Amino acid sequence: MIDVSRRFLALLLLTLLLLPLTAAEGDRNGWEDENSLAWEYGFESGFISTSALFTGEEILVRTSGDAQPAVTGFDLTGEKLWQRFNNHSSNNDMSPLVHVPAGQGDCGVWPEMVLVGWTDGRIEALLPSSGELFWSKQSEVAGWGVTGEFALDGEFVIVPTRRGIGQYCLADGEQQWWTQTGLGWRNGVSVGESGYFVGDESGVLWHVDRMGESLSYPLELGKIRHPPLFTDAGLVVHAQAMHSSTIAIIDVSDGSVSQQFPAGSSPAKPSLQGAFLVTGDSSSLRVFSCAALCQQVGELPFHTNGELRWLEDGRVIVPSNTPDSNWGLFAFDEFDNLTFTSVDVGIYGFGTAAPLEFIANDKVFTVFGNDQAVLRVFSRAVEQELQ
Repeated sequence: MIDVSRRFLALLLLTLLLLPLTAAEGDRNGWEDENSLAWEYGFESGFISTSALFTGEEILVRTSGDAQPAVTGFDLTGEKLWQRFNNHSSNNDMSPLVHVPAGQGDCGVWPEMVLVGWTDGRIEALLPSSGELFWSKQSEVAGWGVTGEFALDGEFVIVPTRRGIGQYCLADGEQQWWTQTGLGWRNGVSVGESGYFVGDESGVLWHVDRMGESLSYPLELGKIRHPPLFTDAGLVVHAQAMHSSTIAIIDVSDGSVSQQFPAGSSPAKPSLQGAFLVTGDSSSLRVFSCAALCQQVGELPFHTNGELRWLEDGRVIVPSNTPDSNWGLFAFDEFDNLTFTSVDVGIYGFGTAAPLEFIANDKVFTVFGNDQAVLRVFSRAVEQELQ
C-alpha cells in the first residue's frame, strides 16, 4: 500500500511545478481481495440515498422512497435494534444523519444523540441505542421541509430549511433564531470563523453570522446543492446548471469568484481530505490540490451524482448512479497516475449514498447501500491496514 503522506507530498510538489498528471486505469481490484461479506439486510422497498452512520456502537441507516421513510438501528452483527418511521414525510428524505456526542452548554445538557431532518420540516434528536425521541421541533415547510446537511457549532445545530437557516440548541431543540435565505434543495450549511455559509437554487451564496444577520453573493453559476467547502484557496462550490456545472473557488471576504473550472452535468457532492478536493459529475471524477490556488491533479471518466467518500488510506470510493452500476475506487499509483477499479459488492443499479468505513472490534467495516434498498456490510482484519 502506498504511503499516504509521501504520495500527498509528491502530488503537491508536482502541482506546484505545474507538471501534468496522466490518468491510468487499474486492472486489479485489491478491495475485493481484502474484504469479505459480514452480513446484509434487505429493506422491503424504498432506497438508501445517504451514507450510513456509525455511533461507536450502532450502525444507523435512513431509508426513503416508496417505503415508509425511516431510520433503522443495527448492531455490528446485523441484528435490527430499532426502527423509527415518519408517516408524514414526503419521501424525499436526503438530509444526512448527524451524530452528536454528549455535552453541555449555556442552554443546557444533552446526551449522545443522532439528529434527523425530515421533509415534513420536523427536526428530531434520537437516542442511538434505542431510537427513543429526546426532542422534536417543527421547522418551516414550503413544498418540502429539511433536505440539506446540518452543521454543529458548539452547543448549537445549524439547520438549513427550505427558505432559510436556523440555529437550534442541542439540549432542547429550542430555536435561537431563523434567517430567510433563498429557496433551497439539499443545500447543506458549513461553519466558518465568521459564521455560516449556505447556497440556494438560484445560485446565491449566503453568509449568515452567529447573530443571524445575512449577506448574499449572487454567483450566477447554477444551483448550489451541497455544503460549501473551506480550503486554503477559498470556499469551494460545485454549481449545477442545465447541462453542465462549474467548480468555483470563492473569496469569502467579498464573495468574488477567484477560480472556476467547467465540469459535466449533475454534480456530485464534493469532498475534502486535507488540501485535496474530489469532485464528480455525470462525466468524470476529478482530484484537485488546493493550496494558494486549486490545481487539478487527476481526472478519469466516471458517472457519479451522489456522495463521495475519502478512505483513511487516501483512496476515494464512490457510487455510480447508472442502471447497472457497481462502485468506483480511485487511487494514485507509485507514478502519481490516477487509477480506477470497479468494486463489485453484489448490489447493482442507481445509487447516491457513499459507503461508510469505520473500525470496531479489531475489524474494518464498510457499509454499502443504494436505491435497491439492500444494505451490505463487509469487514477485514485491522492488521491488513499495516501491510
